[in-house]
Amino acid sequence: MRVNRILSTIFSIIFFFQVLPVLTFSCIEDCSGQALFLRYSDLSAMPLEYIPSNPGWRVDEWSNQKNLTTGKLLIMFDLTYESIAEVKQTTSTSGLPFAFACDPAVNFESPVKTWELNSNKNFNDNYPAGAVFNDIVLIAPRIGGQFFPFSEYLDPISGNRGLGTSFVRFSELSTQTSPFDLTCTITLEDGRVFSNTVENIVLRVE
Repeated sequence: MRVNRILSTIFSIIFFFQVLPVLTFSCIEDCSGQALFLRYSDLSAMPLEYIPSNPGWRVDEWSNQKNLTTGKLLIMFDLTYESIAEVKQTTSTSGLPFAFACDPAVNFESPVKTWELNSNKNFNDNYPAGAVFNDIVLIAPRIGGQFFPFSEYLDPISGNRGLGTSFVRFSELSTQTSPFDLTCTITLEDGRVFSNTVENIVLRVE
């Protein structure tokens, strides 16, 4: 029984220090400044109903039939990614194989150059059709999380504006009485552009 316990302990140590890094922190082979752990692939968007709660807030499906105001409008933008990692195996001083893990900062995707939100119709008198209205955008990184003005927002994982899942509200009311579209466009430093449009939003104007 004691031998079994010892073998079990040894196996656990090997798994934690040798095998687990292979499964969780592997990267493409040279770990150079060009190595990428993740690559962004698409930007999705969805309107939701913002519902205050204690603590934080929650969401429900958006419906134009509910006749909701700007204060109830919440847009989720999700910049999704795909893994492009490959395992590079090497040998430790003990002769056991282990993964050569790269610095996560090296392996993250290209940073954001611009993050812009606009409407195909006048949002209000201050923001006509086509105008970028980041100045009135409030962003939270997760459901129930704190909202930050766009100028202060930093994604908690990447440190880059607009990356990951972002929940967007507005600090000014819309005066648009007709259905309108909201378009988010994200441009990365490497020149790639991701864009998506939430169409046919109807708000009650008070």
